[in-house]
Amino acid sequence: MTRTTGTVLRLSAKAGGKPSPPPPSGLRCAIYARKSNEDDASEELRSVTRQVERCREYAAKKGWLVVDGMIFSDDGISGAEFKRRPGLTALLTAAEARAFDVLVMSEPSRLGREQAETAYVLKRIADGGAAVWYYLEDRRAELDSAVGKFIEAVHGFGSELERERTRQRTLDGMLRRAQAGYSTGGAVFGYRPAPCYASGRQDAYGRPIPDHVDRKIEPAEAGIVVGIFTMCLAGYGLTAIAKTLNGDSRRAKESAEFFGGVCPPAPRKGSGSWAGSAVREILRRPLYAGKVVWGVTRRNGRPHGRLKKVTPHVVKDRPDLRIVDQATWDAVQVRLKARGDAYLRQAGGKLFGRPELSREHHYLWSGFLQCGRCGGSMFVGKKTYRPKVQSWYGCAYHVQRGDAVCGNDIYAPVDALDAALLHGVEKAVLDPVALRYVLDKAAADVRRTLTEDPRQIATLQKRRAEVQRKIARLVDAVADGKAPRAVLDQIQALEAELDRLDGAIAAVEARGSLGRLDVARAVRELEPALVAWKDILRGNPVRARQVLKKIVAGPIQMEPLPEVPGYRWQGQ
Repeated sequence: MTRTTGTVLRLSAKAGGKPSPPPPSGLRCAIYARKSNEDDASEELRSVTRQVERCREYAAKKGWLVVDGMIFSDDGISGAEFKRRPGLTALLTAAEARAFDVLVMSEPSRLGREQAETAYVLKRIADGGAAVWYYLEDRRAELDSAVGKFIEAVHGFGSELERERTRQRTLDGMLRRAQAGYSTGGAVFGYRPAPCYASGRQDAYGRPIPDHVDRKIEPAEAGIVVGIFTMCLAGYGLTAIAKTLNGDSRRAKESAEFFGGVCPPAPRKGSGSWAGSAVREILRRPLYAGKVVWGVTRRNGRPHGRLKKVTPHVVKDRPDLRIVDQATWDAVQVRLKARGDAYLRQAGGKLFGRPELSREHHYLWSGFLQCGRCGGSMFVGKKTYRPKVQSWYGCAYHVQRGDAVCGNDIYAPVDALDAALLHGVEKAVLDPVALRYVLDKAAADVRRTLTEDPRQIATLQKRRAEVQRKIARLVDAVADGKAPRAVLDQIQALEAELDRLDGAIAAVEARGSLGRLDVARAVRELEPALVAWKDILRGNPVRARQVLKKIVAGPIQMEPLPEVPGYRWQGQ
């Protein structure tokens, strides 16, 4: 029989050899406690108040002084969250200021349940000169040796593994509830929660635990939802609907028509008022059409990670939860999709601008024109010349406030003014001759810049070589073990300077390529795009206005002519 021998590494306070001696009595002590919504299973972790009490008892037993203002807590926050934890942020600030000598917690997962982030937080606390103690294990976090760091890493692995298991259990439970058509989240406007207690389960405090939570329609709120859908179908935009819901005095007519003249209550969360984003979410929520939808998107494992679409997802019909009929729902979705399709995109799919959803801007130049006499806006009005109705642009101040405010009484027909302004824009911006002039001028400016400083690239490249040599020397020093920690900071600073130099060299070289630009060829290649823009400007006004917002800088001044009825316009 062959004998084997080995060493067993015990994951305890004695792993590094002798137990770590406790800090001397009288040291300043801080406390940190955290509870997330998943910590119901542990009696000790159910309450931050309970954790703080036990920390105080432990500190008193050790003879440490709990400093006023050095008790930090985060209640109801996940261990995977590290950015939006006020208590942890305040704790780290105090640690960097060396405001305490000892930090007491219940156990390692209170700092977090993500290995890399938790290790970094522990390092920041240790760099502040504080020792970290866990009262449930009566041990100190050993961060000054390789074995101690390994032990903390193992604890971090266990905490993150438990977080992943908890997350999976939560997702499995939500999937079962969604497949049954029950609630999987918080409150939804238009419904009230209806918990079911059929099993009679209770928690440790004797409080009933619901088996699941269903929803019931709240009649008063359901009427508001119907009004929102109806108002959207009538042609109103998200902001107009939100203003009506908030009781805007200028929307009294709409309030009376769609909501009975009553200012409805605001959503349960938020600022206490309606916003366009809240209206949009209501218009897009399938639950109002009687469909429970779950699992369409999911985060990529991080608290603030990007949402990704998941296929397949759960769709459960619940006719008893329908607030708006299917025809209304479908019509609203068509309208919202039409708005999305109206977005004009550049090459590569990037959005070119934001089209209007509301019915206010059906005219091409509405919002762009300014009266040259009073500075007021020009708006569109209508006059009836039987059997025709003619639309015109006129000064809003003159029409609505009279001659005493503005004497500009010139009314320009919409079709004629649209055509004249479009012709001017096309000639100034979208004409190949104008494009050639702009490119010639830009290339000449670049060539002049390069001529004035021909040594610029050489100077940048010389400095770049110097920085590279410095980095090489510092790296050699680190490799030989002769460099202090501050050398790493110097290397990082030099690498940042190297990146800036590379960017500056690339910018100068790019200017040089522009100076060698074949203007005639560029004009030929851009001519199809100019034609496409002209087609857009003379097509759908919604798409045309997106182009105008990009090429028109500021309002267009409309100066009335003194000798004949008409306008002289000026813009950039």
